[in-house]
Amino acid sequence: MATALLGEVANIPRIDTLQMEVDRPGFFFGGGFEHSRGSNLFGERPFLGAIFATSPRSAVAKESLFANEITVFLNNPAVIEIWRDGHMLSIGNYTSGNQIINTENLPAGAYPITLRIVESNGNKTEIQRFLIKSSEFPPRDYPIYFVETGLITSLDANTVLPASTNEWLLHLGSSWRISDYQAIGGQAFIYPKIKILELDFLHMNPVLNLQASIATDNLRNTSAMIFGNVGWGPLNISTQWRRNQVINTKTAAAQRLLGNFSTESIRLMLSASLVRNNQIRFTAESYNNSFDVQQRLGIALRSPLAKIGNSQLTFSVEASWLANGEHAVFATLELYRSENKATLAMNGNYANLNNKENITKDLTIQHSWESSSINDINVWTNFSHATDHDYAGGRLNLNTDFANVNFSGQNYSSAGGSTNSYQAAFGTTSLFGNNGIGFGSAGNGEAGILVILQGDENSNARFKLIANKQVIATNLSIGERRPIALAAYHSYQIRLEAIGTPAISYDMNTRDLVLFPGNVQVITWNFSAIIAIFGRIVTKDGAPLTNARLIDLDGYQSTDANGYFQAEIPSSYKSLRLQQNQSTICKIEFSGTNQDKFMDLGDITCI
Repeated sequence: MATALLGEVANIPRIDTLQMEVDRPGFFFGGGFEHSRGSNLFGERPFLGAIFATSPRSAVAKESLFANEITVFLNNPAVIEIWRDGHMLSIGNYTSGNQIINTENLPAGAYPITLRIVESNGNKTEIQRFLIKSSEFPPRDYPIYFVETGLITSLDANTVLPASTNEWLLHLGSSWRISDYQAIGGQAFIYPKIKILELDFLHMNPVLNLQASIATDNLRNTSAMIFGNVGWGPLNISTQWRRNQVINTKTAAAQRLLGNFSTESIRLMLSASLVRNNQIRFTAESYNNSFDVQQRLGIALRSPLAKIGNSQLTFSVEASWLANGEHAVFATLELYRSENKATLAMNGNYANLNNKENITKDLTIQHSWESSSINDINVWTNFSHATDHDYAGGRLNLNTDFANVNFSGQNYSSAGGSTNSYQAAFGTTSLFGNNGIGFGSAGNGEAGILVILQGDENSNARFKLIANKQVIATNLSIGERRPIALAAYHSYQIRLEAIGTPAISYDMNTRDLVLFPGNVQVITWNFSAIIAIFGRIVTKDGAPLTNARLIDLDGYQSTDANGYFQAEIPSSYKSLRLQQNQSTICKIEFSGTNQDKFMDLGDITCI
């Protein structure tokens, strides 16, 4: 990913990640300017080096997000929507029989979901399921083993690439799924002067979600974290405890990972769903370190106000109080349209941070929508006013068939002056196959297809590509070579569909394929202009050839009782075969050009 920072902050592009990846069955290799795998206690680290991971499936080794398998039996083909907390997460088309639900676009976590099923005969049903999706929760029988090594890096405002330090990192670990709901793992961080060992435990089921981690190092520092969530019907209770005990931070690595002082935090949250989908949540938190002790109480309410057509208007408000008298109120009014996941939200924030001496008021207006299954635009704006500064910012995310483009800008004004900054980011994917190369795809899947459209490039016909009944590319034109990144370990039914009714001929059949990591399959369509021909077909003795079928054309087309016929054929055709009484008896031959719109053959002899 390349990121360009412009304006008063920087005037040169900066690249924070530059990597090469190679997938082989059961193995994953990577190298370049990378980010290390995350840890529950220490997060990720930027470094310049190499990554090696192995698992029976290379997609698992790459640390993707994995979900438990959710299956349903369908009596008829159906459209299935996946909903969570009043929002639709995804939609897909499924055939009849036992079907595995596609959870690729669902967010990580452990939470209940609702499957809203509309069958082709009109029947509607709802099914409740529980989803577990986590990179720490690999599939059964697919343990992960990984090693990362390289030099720690940091971003420098005056250089394009991150600057490397003299500090080496060796990071290795593994994780296993030991049951349907439990996983364990271990990681080791090895620096020149500090060695850290972390052990992790994860338990997720519809009632209890428990995560626990503990780490220690050779300097006698310790860190620990426990997160628990219990859900029962409309009631949900979650608690989190974290402690960081720092005794000795002699090295830079220890200071960055552990900090310079001990901390401890406790959080308790109680939420309940009330009548008519109203939700209420209570929060209590305590945080202390060597310099400060804070306690916070909070209450939040979320309530649907009205349903306007296919849209839902919802109001939510949250208030919090600190023990020292500081308080804040945050309110949101949201209009959500499920048909294309469009959201229009207005957020207001009021905070009294230290007894009327610093009052902050924020207003955020956010609008987002998805124009199709692959293209979407997200616009975000923020305006805020405080006693000592004003802030205005905006961000535009544009995802197209070819690339992901992000723009953002902000203005910060205070008594000392005004500062403007701008940022642009561009991301694309290139696919390389045995029969071709394609540049420019917005997807980031581990496999893909290279679509090649060959034929009369003077045609202005446009097409869309459909995979498993969902549009994955639009506005394709003849002569184009389009790479499309797709997820691995999936089977696809792919077909090309014309936009409008162009006078052109091509293969309209469905192509079936299965993609594995690193696969790039080339799919080619050939196009010919369509011309209209008509005339009268006669035998060698001059008699009309009656009721004879033209077997080279789609559908049933034949001559009439006097031998006359009319048909639309691809311009590449130079002959047609005729069949009478279930046997081929002759063919007609003719000539024309791609510029011909129609041809009058007159009386033509079938030989």
